Amino acid sequence: MALKEYNMQLEGLLSIFQADHSTLKVLLVRKTTDPYKGYWVLPGDLIKNDETIEDNITNYIYDKLGIKSLYLEQIHTYSSVDRCPDGRVVAVNYLGLIDPVTLLLKKEDREIEMEWFPVTDLPKVGYDHLDIIEKTKQKRSTKICGAKARLPNS
Repeated sequence: MALKEYNMQLEGLLSIFQADHSTLKVLLVRKTTDPYKGYWVLPGDLIKNDETIEDNITNYIYDKLGIKSLYLEQIHTYSSVDRCPDGRVVAVNYLGLIDPVTLLLKKEDREIEMEWFPVTDLPKVGYDHLDIIEKTKQKRSTKICGAKARLPNS
C-alpha cells in the first residue's frame, strides 16, 4: 500500500466555555485564511511531529490565548473523512471551563481575534465546529452546569 493512503493531519481543538451572569458562552477565534475566511472557529492548531497532543493544547492555551488556568478534559475525537476541505484532518477536542474572575483575555496583546459568544447566539461558524460545540455541551452538561450555567436543550 502507498503511504498516501495514510496521509492525514491531527489537530487539537478547544471548546472553552464560561458562565457569565447565567449565560453560557464559548470562545471562538476569527479565521483569517481560506477556507472559511471571516468565519469563527474553535481555537486550535495542527499538531507538529515533535509534540504531543497535550503539549499542543497547553501551548495554544498559554501562548496564543493567554489563559493561565482552566479546567481541561479530553472529550472526543472527530474523524469524518470530509470534515475539512483542505484535506484529511482528525481533531481531538478538549473541553475547557473557566470562570469569569480567572478570565482576563488581553485582546490587544494577541495575534488572533477572539471573542466570547453566547451559545444561543453564535456567529457564522466554520468547518464542523458548530456540531462540535453542541456535542461538547451535551456530553459535559453536568460539568458546565456545575459552573452555574443553564444549558439550552439540557
